[in-house]
Amino acid sequence: MKENQTIVSQTRQKQFSLRQNSLFNSVGTIVFYVCLWALSVIVMRLGSGADVGMLQLAMTVTNVFSSVANYNMRAFQISDVRNEYTAGHYTASRILTGSFALLACLVYSLFWGYDAFTILCIGLYMLFRLSESAADVLHGVDQKNGRMDHVMVSYVSRGLLMLAGFALLLKFSGRIDLSIAGLALITWFIVLLYDIPVAGRYDRLRPAFDARVLFRLLRVCLPGMLAAVAFTAIVSIPRQYLGKLEGDLLLGYYATVSTPLVFVQVLLNSLMNPAIGDLAESWSAGNLSAFWKLTLKLAALVFLLGAVTLGGVALLAQPVMTFVFGTSISPYVYLMIPVTGCAVLYAVSCITFNLLVILRKLKALLIVSLAALLFAVLAAPSLIRLSGANGVSFCVMAAYILFILLSLALVCREAKQKRRSFDQHDPEGSDHGV
Repeated sequence: MKENQTIVSQTRQKQFSLRQNSLFNSVGTIVFYVCLWALSVIVMRLGSGADVGMLQLAMTVTNVFSSVANYNMRAFQISDVRNEYTAGHYTASRILTGSFALLACLVYSLFWGYDAFTILCIGLYMLFRLSESAADVLHGVDQKNGRMDHVMVSYVSRGLLMLAGFALLLKFSGRIDLSIAGLALITWFIVLLYDIPVAGRYDRLRPAFDARVLFRLLRVCLPGMLAAVAFTAIVSIPRQYLGKLEGDLLLGYYATVSTPLVFVQVLLNSLMNPAIGDLAESWSAGNLSAFWKLTLKLAALVFLLGAVTLGGVALLAQPVMTFVFGTSISPYVYLMIPVTGCAVLYAVSCITFNLLVILRKLKALLIVSLAALLFAVLAAPSLIRLSGANGVSFCVMAAYILFILLSLALVCREAKQKRRSFDQHDPEGSDHGV
């Protein structure tokens, strides 16, 4: 404990403001996602159609297991203001969840009947995703100490170097498996040589494998993790059905035209996340009027930006996508319109997802996420057979709408109970902003 206090006292001399840290995080995140998107551009330009499908399949399969590795624990770590768990507990838990996620990913790939080369590519891409998971827990240490400039440096360096390495390996080897292996090697190299030493300035990172404490930590965060996995799978499972029913090539083109709209999701979430604290404060104070007003403002902002994005896609998608990816992408650009709808509904779903987290209804959140996922699993095959690749989008949009409606029903019920509780404690009917 004294060692930890000494580390903190020596390194906490400089901290950045919330606005500065938000800027650092936004810049780093945007650069990293641009580079991640550019991987699809590179494989379209330098690889074969099979390479495109393989990369997109690996991305799709590992999305769910990346959520398992992260365990939806970053917010819990940051909000652990009493330091109930040490940085060593968080790093130890990430080692456990990451190892389990890798094993589960490989078993899942075997279950789907993929061949050995496909499983190899998926496994290598999962190793790359685990480098993100490892960096995430280290960035939590940086964030708690007000130094998200380190997060920006990590994101930018990992993004640029992995992009360069992937392009060179694919160009000179012509092998997608070696190129994906390069992603994992380069990003882990940066985590080991930059992220760990930097975070180590602020806290003791040595993994603390205390079985009792780790079990408690993992148990507390389990419902949130399962909900995040189910929520992520709402997109992943229909895409995998597309690959099985229509072939990996069509899956590759669908994922490629979908990737630019990830930036819409990142932008909408960056606008939404700062409001989580205000929503939590309003709810805690019983000011339900402010709570609902801010919620509606967020939803209105999402739909407004979504409408602007939809107009931009309708006008510019064909020439821009053809310029970036070449004429081979042209027959598939029409898929971007319903994908835009998915992006907007995803952002609204994230609002209701966070509302249930604020209300600490994690078990209810898990049930709602599973219900939406079950709908997607059952509806995907029929919708894909009826509408081709657009069936994926139609399925995902319907699942998100179900998630939103169920979540809002739960939030409204909790709001009524909270108002009733305030009324009972204040029979004179004082104004609580309800």
